[in-house]
Amino acid sequence: METPQVSKSQKSQSQEKAQPKTKVRRKGPIDRLKAERVEAKLAEVPGWDPRWQGQGISRTWKFPQPGTARAYASYVSELADSLGQECSVNKTGQMVAVTLFGPRINGRRDVVDDMTFNFAKQLG
Repeated sequence: METPQVSKSQKSQSQEKAQPKTKVRRKGPIDRLKAERVEAKLAEVPGWDPRWQGQGISRTWKFPQPGTARAYASYVSELADSLGQECSVNKTGQMVAVTLFGPRINGRRDVVDDMTFNFAKQLG
């Protein structure tokens, strides 16, 4: 059986796809929110609940079809990655659970900040 010939341009395209993505770092200063401001910000994003002593916020959506849930989970993951927003996205059937985390400072997760809440507003 003959091995198919692969052109140099096809090789370079497949190598580009295999390379891992570069982690996007959050841009701008980190504005630490005090507990009172976190509570006020939570009131601006209905459906989101605090997690881990203010280090994250989470929300769950139910979609009519598993395919719609899969598309939304993918959308959230890609958007968060492009903006440097650390998050966890879990899809089970028609359900999508999203947890947004505060920024890391010196390797440790800090409390949620304005950028985290702005991202939550984008998601609804």
